[in-house]
Amino acid sequence: MSDKGISNFILESPILDKRGFRQERCIRCHLPIFACICKYSVNIKTRANFWLLVHELEFFKPTNTGKLIAETIENTYSFAWKRNETPESLANMIKSDKYNPYVVFPDDVGDYKPRVKPFVEIEGKEPAFIILDGTWSQARKMFRKSEILENIPMLSLNTQRESEYILRSPSDKNHICTVEVAIELLNIIGDKNASKELEDYFKLFLKYYLAARNNHLPLEN
Repeated sequence: MSDKGISNFILESPILDKRGFRQERCIRCHLPIFACICKYSVNIKTRANFWLLVHELEFFKPTNTGKLIAETIENTYSFAWKRNETPESLANMIKSDKYNPYVVFPDDVGDYKPRVKPFVEIEGKEPAFIILDGTWSQARKMFRKSEILENIPMLSLNTQRESEYILRSPSDKNHICTVEVAIELLNIIGDKNASKELEDYFKLFLKYYLAARNNHLPLEN
């Protein structure tokens, strides 16, 4: 994971479950210690930049998938979202001539449809995608209340993909999770290899998480 920005996905102490028992978890992948997948982590090369604007309640959730992007893609920056405080480093990157930024958000919110643009490469600039990492209701709130996002083109995925993320119940079958958003974005810019690598790591995470729920490792490692 990149140390740039605010890397709150790596916590200073083990995570303990609060669902009736205490379970020590890896401070990086957030899986139970016995099911840690960090040894399988990959270093994915891509020209895309991912800027995760993370709701404060997401940092401590073992089911969060934004961390999978931060663990594998070097050009990932994580920022804690606060209603009355704009991350200065994120503001500076948005203004930088180095990047071609888009905020990723569904276009089914009528008031914002005029801002929706297709992704277009700009020569000499790196694609940068701002992903709102939280539940659907949290993401809507972050989008509405973040002045820093007001003048950035919106990118709507319009994907037919149905989420494979079964660790939480989606508000809509086409509302995909954070890491699935990144997988689709990599496909949009034509980086199929990076998309495949990230998807494989996501599926590995799901496999180990589901097995760990029953206190064992997957039958096939």
